[in-house]
Amino acid sequence: MKKIGYFAVSAIVVLLAAGCSYSSGDIDFETQGSTSSEIVWEFSSEAKAKHHDIFSDEYLPEEKPKDTSSSSKGSIFDDDYSSGTEEPAPTVSEKEPPSEDYSSKEVSSREVSSKSTANDSEYDPLCTTMRERLSGKDAEMYDTLCSAFSNYELRVVLDGEVESEKLDYIYRCISDDHPEFFWVPYGYRGGYYMEYRSGKTLVEYDSLGDMNKDNIPVYKEKFDKCVDEIVNSIPSDLSLYDKILYIHDYIVLNCDYVEGSDTCYSAYGCLVEKKAVCSGYTPAFQLLLHKIGVECGNVVGFATSNGGAHTWNYVRYDGNYYWVDITWDDPISDVSDYEGTADISHSYFFITSEQLERTHAISAKESPFIPDCTATDYCYMKVTGNYMDEYNFDEFNKLVSEKEGNLAIQFGSREAFVEAIQDLIYNRKLFETDYYSKSGVISYKYLIDEESLIIEFST
Repeated sequence: MKKIGYFAVSAIVVLLAAGCSYSSGDIDFETQGSTSSEIVWEFSSEAKAKHHDIFSDEYLPEEKPKDTSSSSKGSIFDDDYSSGTEEPAPTVSEKEPPSEDYSSKEVSSREVSSKSTANDSEYDPLCTTMRERLSGKDAEMYDTLCSAFSNYELRVVLDGEVESEKLDYIYRCISDDHPEFFWVPYGYRGGYYMEYRSGKTLVEYDSLGDMNKDNIPVYKEKFDKCVDEIVNSIPSDLSLYDKILYIHDYIVLNCDYVEGSDTCYSAYGCLVEKKAVCSGYTPAFQLLLHKIGVECGNVVGFATSNGGAHTWNYVRYDGNYYWVDITWDDPISDVSDYEGTADISHSYFFITSEQLERTHAISAKESPFIPDCTATDYCYMKVTGNYMDEYNFDEFNKLVSEKEGNLAIQFGSREAFVEAIQDLIYNRKLFETDYYSKSGVISYKYLIDEESLIIEFST
């Protein structure tokens, strides 16, 4: 045990599954439609040789965890941080658009969906966001593909000649509306073969792992049972917000971020096998929220720190949209003894676009619907009373005086964040708070989240 009055620092690095960088340490008192059954012809060898990836490598690199190397403990006091200036986020590279540019179909959440109601609890998951935006041939193609997938068909005949860009767009709409089609992988490990002949287009989608029409029902039965058990485990007396939080926490606590398996890129891997990457976490969260009547979709992009491909969710609650990155809220607990975030984090639960864009960039081409997330009423740190717009010691003391155990406080600006670190850690003012005086301890570990502007203290 450290004696009060002596300097001591021991570095602790907290690694996230795909999360953000931290600096941390110890402080004491002195420190800081048509299905394949109707198909009567096969691909030509030339067509079979060409595989279309749903996510083009030109737009998105290989998925990989975000760089978790921590900057030096003093780096947040550099002039760049003190002045509030930041490096501009990288942008997605442009390429010549197709003759009909389906990437331009991106819509802002300011456009009111016909399914939206004043009461979010009335959301009908069968009345889908993206399907309602389609019409004519696009809507027919969407319905044909959904009908095929529902019957476990991976081969589909479509009328006319279909451009790959159009097929990609329609499929992204389906994946946004129907995360339950886990056997048709989307994103980083999904794709299809296609061929036009005799006025029709034959499409054959990849299947997940060894799944096929004969054994998919077996997987689906196991999957549906797991989903029902999770939904039934949600306490009925929780508010809708707390039910969403319950699902978030359930996935974080029950799924490990693990690469390498065929299923890790699917909701099946996340919920049944409990091992997944972001493209497994995201549809799993989305599906479970649909089950409790909450609108939830996904976007595709990358981490700005290293360009690693990534996907995450948006949620509509009380008439507004919020971002949720459940993958980045799942720390790798077995590599750190820091108790503040070893099991679960809420740094990316119900955040705004401004907060998201510090670490994420969205690919408009791969994200048909990009919500406008500006509301702050239900941002997690505000809802839980752990938020300060500006730093003031007296106000901080008042805020934390009744809190016990681990403590996490988020600040509304980088200036306030840096000022709090300087005062509480380097000037040792934490030890002058009522929170400290009643704790009965003589030292604290701390963790500094430079991107979410959160300081955490743990005994």
